[in-house]
Parts: sequence; C-alpha cells; structure tokens
Amino acid sequence: MAAQRIELSQHEVELIDRLVKDGLYADASEAVHEGLRLLERERSAQAEKLEALRSEVKKGFNDLDEGRYTEINSDEELHAHFAEISARASARVAERNA
Repeated sequence: MAAQRIELSQHEVELIDRLVKDGLYADASEAVHEGLRLLERERSAQAEKLEALRSEVKKGFNDLDEGRYTEINSDEELHAHFAEISARASARVAERNA
C-alpha cells in the first residue's frame, strides 16, 4: 500500500484518536479508510441524483418543445388547475380503494 503524507486539523486528529480509543477502528489508517469509503459512496450517490435530475430536466424541455404544458396566466387559473389535479388524484385514490 502506498504511503501519503496528509495534514489534519487538531479537531480531525482528536476525532480519529477518539474513534480508535472507543474501539470503532483498530488504528488511524482504518478510520481514514472508512471515511474515504463513505466519501466515495456519498459522491457516487450525488452523481446518481444529478444524473436523474438532468434526465428529468431533459424530459421537461422535451415536453415544452412538444407543446405538452399548461399555460397559466392568473391566480384564478392556477387555483382551478390545482383543484382539477386534486380532483383527479382523489378519483384515482377512490378507484384503488373501491
């Protein structure tokens, strides 16, 4: 395994020492490795979320380009639109529960 020198803050040193002392990790290297694994997992999850978001944005732009949208020009139209959506959702729930 390759060695690499890194600088840690006092807080980070104390955290690692505490984790090792509490028996969660055998030594500082194990604690740092676990932290890096968690960071890698988190970054992967973020990349997946970003890709899903980009996909949904692309769908939205495609809908706009194809004219699949509802234009709302007033508060009244907005309220009516949401009331219609709510009524359709309620009807679907009622059908599923019937």
